[in-house]
Amino acid sequence: MTTALAPDATQTTEPAQGWWAARFGGLPRTFWVLFTGIGLARLGFFVVPFLGYWLTVDRGLNPAQIGVVMTSFGAGWALSMPIGGWLADRLGRRTVIIASALGAASAYLALGAVHGYGPLIATAFFVGATFDLYRPAVQAAMTDAVDPEGRGRALGLLYLVMNASRMLSCALGGLLAERAFGALF
Repeated sequence: MTTALAPDATQTTEPAQGWWAARFGGLPRTFWVLFTGIGLARLGFFVVPFLGYWLTVDRGLNPAQIGVVMTSFGAGWALSMPIGGWLADRLGRRTVIIASALGAASAYLALGAVHGYGPLIATAFFVGATFDLYRPAVQAAMTDAVDPEGRGRALGLLYLVMNASRMLSCALGGLLAERAFGALF
């Protein structure tokens, strides 16, 4: 007589450590440095969802002007990855990653400091142009560092940290905006 509760000898349970190692283990240190850097860089995303509101409340722009500033940001963003790939091929991945991080930080600070419609358009373009400048260089560096069998998993983790950081940045941005809107920049 068998019971429904009797364990099947052919079934095994994988311990949590095995699950964790299968998804996160075995990747080189270079990948984890890039992973951490991407996670931290994406925390700056909180400026984007609040930009239109900030332009209205703090800079007093009308909807048409805000549309032009946001389009300028989008144009810069659309160019950032092709330019980033081109620069990574010519200047090196590390140089582009570092320059992108410094450029983006400078662009965010400049955006918070500029006044006037024209300077806002130009600075928004600069913010967009530096926003994802690093991505081709990071993906190429990750491809160099991770063996072919682990690349799919590594890319999945890269997008995981980008999206998790974006989610966290929006929540943090909301908290910052509630206290001092200028602190976003």
